[in-house]
Amino acid sequence: MVWIFHVENLSQMNLVEQLNPRREDGGLDGRYTELAKQIIGAISRETVSDLNELFHQSNAIQTQFSRAGLRFVIGVFQVEMEDWQRKAFKKQLRYLLQECGFKPSMTTKLIAAGEFVAGELPLGDYNPDFDGPSEELYKQEHDFYLRYLKGYGVGSLYLLSQMDYRGRIEARQHYNETNDRYNTRELEVLKQQYPRWSADHRAGKRQHNTDQYPLQQQLGQLEPAVDTYQLSTDEMLDQFVLLAQSINWSAVGTHTEARQLLASIGPTLSFISDLAHESPYFQTI
Repeated sequence: MVWIFHVENLSQMNLVEQLNPRREDGGLDGRYTELAKQIIGAISRETVSDLNELFHQSNAIQTQFSRAGLRFVIGVFQVEMEDWQRKAFKKQLRYLLQECGFKPSMTTKLIAAGEFVAGELPLGDYNPDFDGPSEELYKQEHDFYLRYLKGYGVGSLYLLSQMDYRGRIEARQHYNETNDRYNTRELEVLKQQYPRWSADHRAGKRQHNTDQYPLQQQLGQLEPAVDTYQLSTDEMLDQFVLLAQSINWSAVGTHTEARQLLASIGPTLSFISDLAHESPYFQTI
């Protein structure tokens, strides 16, 4: 099966914003903004232009070949294997994709989206008591569902992979009723409403409206998919990245109790930030 995905629009990199140090909540630290502007203003236009061109071309190339990357990931996860074998391949797959030129954030999306799609591809055994009036209609419905998934881009498939089944059902029903797919912003809202990692989902309970519960409680409900003692450091880091991307950090930044909760592990967060910025992926010059 050939998969075709949308291409996202690209914009120039804001070097002042990228150079400006961040606060603990991820926002720009205003104490450094004027200095960042002064630094960039003193650098030649040619240098700034070259870096923006590098940013544009690298993102364009990544977007162009993300379809191939996703098809490759789908192919990996379509092969039946033991869990321990899959974990080893997933670790090596992350390394391979980054060696091919995909950024760490895109690699995370490709792996999550590809594993999700690979799990949706097989046609299950037909059961006349549960699967509808005929096996032929059952197969047609499955083919329609796969065509529906093919219309999404990598980013949208990643968001679908981070929802529980209720979010995916709502997105599908919207398409059935309107013949239009949710855009990435709408899927992001849906993911926040029905997160894959929520404690309520693991317990099989109805997810509550997040506006009715303190953000600190929402953060406390986030759990890894499996017991951490079964995972390697790389695998736990992979889950940590997925969890971090599922949190509404803008809401955290304006919530006192949530900020205090993060402050309790301030040194750890600072260490993580230092590690991220010392990564060879940030040393492009």
